[in-house]
Parts: sequence; structure tokens; C-alpha cells
Amino acid sequence: ARAPADTPGDTIVLMLRALLTDRFRLVSHGGEKPTNAFFLSTGSGGPKMKPSAGAGAGGCKLEPMSKNVTVDNTYACHNVTMGEFATQLREAASSYLTEPVIDETGLKGRWDFVVAWTSKGSLERMGTGVSVSNAVDQQLGLRLREERRALPVFVLEHAEKPAGI
Repeated sequence: ARAPADTPGDTIVLMLRALLTDRFRLVSHGGEKPTNAFFLSTGSGGPKMKPSAGAGAGGCKLEPMSKNVTVDNTYACHNVTMGEFATQLREAASSYLTEPVIDETGLKGRWDFVVAWTSKGSLERMGTGVSVSNAVDQQLGLRLREERRALPVFVLEHAEKPAGI
């Protein structure tokens, strides 16, 4: 399947859903399920990040530092939304963040910032350092907390193997 290059993302999702439903005879529905997740919100003092100038490609890059220092991970983000940051942070700090990270900051626009923390193994071994939750709080003015909530889920009830495969 192909879509024109200027097709909006929401439209592509709908087109893909229709294609899969037709091709695999998918039967599905949405619902909610109690799930553990980390929720990213603004801290009491407000964000400590600067709005991005919007120049250049957006993204975050994990830059491991020398193991001789207390903080051994630096995560530099440029021109990212809070939703993008939440998703990428889980990957960068997977030893701490074992569940999805959901953006609830309400912050619009794109941001530039750096956040640094001590890896979980180093923190446990040395007994000193900064956890990712504390780093996000102290350095970015955001709050990261784990909760169990009813979250939207996709429930697949039926699928068939297409003929000829």
C-alpha cells in the first residue's frame, strides 16, 4: 500500500487499519485496562527547560560518561516535544523505567535541554548519585511518578491468515 507523501499521519493510521482489517479479517476493539505506567508532569516550580529555536532535526541522544563520576549518563535533547521525550526517556533509562512513560505535562511546543543521572547499577553499587526521577525533577522541573491507572488498550479478537500466504 502507498499513500501520497503529504498524507497526514492520522489519515495514514486510518488507512492502515482499514487495510489490515480487510486483508487479515481483523476484528478488534478498544478498551481500558488497569496498567502500571510512569506519568510525566510539571513540577511545583514549573519547567526549567528552554523553548527550542526550532532549528535542526529533533531528537535525544544518550551520551554515557566516564564511570569515575557520580553521574554517568547525560541525555541531550534538542527540538523535542514532551511526548517525544517521554517515549525516548523510557528507552534511555530502561533500568529505572520498566513501564511506559506518558506525558501529562500539558507543555506545548518543542524544547531543548540536558538531563544527567546515575545508572541504576552504579547507584546501587556506589550508594550515591542521582536517580532518573530525581534528575528529571531537579534539572528539568518535571515530575516522574509511577501509578496504576486504567489506560486505553487495543484488543485483537480475531485474525485470519490471508489466502495464498
